Amino acid sequence: MSGDPSSSARLTSASAWCLRAWDGPCPGADRRCKQRDDVDAATAIERRRLEFGKHAGLVPHQVHGLVPGQHAFRQLAAINSVYAGDPVTFTYTAGTAFAVSGIQQDFRGANIYRPNLVGDPMAPEGQRSITNWFNKDAVVIPTDPSQPFGNAPRNNVRGPLVWQIDMALSKNVTLPWRASQLELRLEVFNLMNRANFRAPNGNRSAAGFGTITSTYDPRQLQLGVKVRF
Repeated sequence: MSGDPSSSARLTSASAWCLRAWDGPCPGADRRCKQRDDVDAATAIERRRLEFGKHAGLVPHQVHGLVPGQHAFRQLAAINSVYAGDPVTFTYTAGTAFAVSGIQQDFRGANIYRPNLVGDPMAPEGQRSITNWFNKDAVVIPTDPSQPFGNAPRNNVRGPLVWQIDMALSKNVTLPWRASQLELRLEVFNLMNRANFRAPNGNRSAAGFGTITSTYDPRQLQLGVKVRF
């Protein structure tokens, strides 16, 4: 690269950026929230034991009749989870003039090129939607090949809120064998079938920048039977 002054300038710029990003005492170091930041999460767990009488419940009367006088019971458990949206790191696809390395694989140390922020990157509240989550005018791709790394930090914006309620209903029935029980269990994930959106597209070079095209799983149900003996 010694014969190419522009390449040398790019390399120098990249080295300075790396020192600036990883310098511990530097307040501008690239240290941001993790994928699931505990500070931005709230979880509530509720568990109840419900008694409805000897012959009440989901299990037919004749099953209870196997053990006269025994008391079947239900248990209800619920988890209410609320998380801040998925964090997003702004990037852009560098052209040949901006590339400081030909390495493409992340595990080999491929570069992540970030744009410049010139304002609030979030779209105004009244204009924000799954097709327009970011303010495109505030996220600008660098125009100087000698300065390919912009000032956008890591994980500095987030997608929509994630909220999910999971519930489990179980019932234990004593069987006629010694120390034996039958457990019937119904588990529901995302009980309210809420559309929890994943992270928006953060690549400024992409046509779909600022759009959300995927969600977490919809409502799921599963049944289980367990016999203890």
